Amino acid sequence: MAGTTGIVPFWKQYDRKTVLRFAALAEDLGYDSIWVPEAWAYEQFQLLAEIALATKRIKVATGIANVFSRSPGLLAMSAATLDEISEGRAILGLGTSGKNVVENFHGVTYEKPLTRLRETIGIKRLTAIARSVTSELRSSIRNGRTVVTNGNAAESLLGEAVIRMRATAEVESQTGIKRVINATGVLLHTNLGRAALSAAARDAIVEASRFCSLEYDVATGSRGKRGARVESLLKDLTGAEDALVVNNCAAAALLILTVLASDGETIVSRGELVEIGGDFRVPDVMASSGTRMVEVGTTNRTHLEDYRRAINANTRLIMHVHPSNYRIVGFASSPELAELATLAHERRLLLYEDAGSVDSLFAVNHQQNYQRVWRKSK
Repeated sequence: MAGTTGIVPFWKQYDRKTVLRFAALAEDLGYDSIWVPEAWAYEQFQLLAEIALATKRIKVATGIANVFSRSPGLLAMSAATLDEISEGRAILGLGTSGKNVVENFHGVTYEKPLTRLRETIGIKRLTAIARSVTSELRSSIRNGRTVVTNGNAAESLLGEAVIRMRATAEVESQTGIKRVINATGVLLHTNLGRAALSAAARDAIVEASRFCSLEYDVATGSRGKRGARVESLLKDLTGAEDALVVNNCAAAALLILTVLASDGETIVSRGELVEIGGDFRVPDVMASSGTRMVEVGTTNRTHLEDYRRAINANTRLIMHVHPSNYRIVGFASSPELAELATLAHERRLLLYEDAGSVDSLFAVNHQQNYQRVWRKSK
């Protein structure tokens, strides 16, 4: 049967054994899922558990479980139990049902059904927590660790599960980005957001969060360029003829290598084949771009002549990589950037420096350094 198809066993005066035969037939016919409703007859979770035990592949789903007759916690526990019994085949379908069923059968006031559903839909995460806690408890029991604290095993297990679910939920509530105090001694700490935003920068964010001239040129009254301002500042910072801003240094390297060197070779020192934050490795980025990486020198020492000897008709770029947050000290050396720039101009090649995100932001010193290098190499 092509595609994904579910089926609902619903007819007047159906019985449990017939539903079980129906489920087995649906599985044989290739249906993807079976959705059991709940109105005036059987409790759906127990019936779905029976179906799960009698089948091997078909998914078992509530179609639907109303959010009035069970608490969110009970729904989560029921769904987690069914998912365990079915070995991961459970689907929890939630809804509000109708006033007649909810009030006349379950005896619960049917009010604000959409609000009730919205409040309960967070159950998806609660179900995941319940599954995790159930797995932990089962593992503890199998490994001989005691989790029962009194004579009533079922009651103790349930109490322990509730405690662990609350603890897990509390831990999750503490995740995400929060304000911290940087007492590490590292001023620009990668894990703590690097540089703190100034008051002016925070004000600019607030201003930009409203309607703003993001891609609108106020002076001409026409469509503008999104990155125009930051690119203008970057050109002033570096003295470059033009600029383009991307998400991070790895993205910049991939873009430059792909556009400028994908059809040829890129020369790089072995001492610069680093791994930077976020698991970005220079050799992997180069391979993804299509360029052929040509390694020169050794881990601790690379000479200008090494670069010169590696240049051939297929060379497109000379690449100089910032060493990130490590240094090789002692018997180590490498050419200055100005020397590489001079060599590149002599051989009519492009020089690309992956300067690192921190150095490129040290405005005054790096600006002067870049401009000095370009003047020397011309």
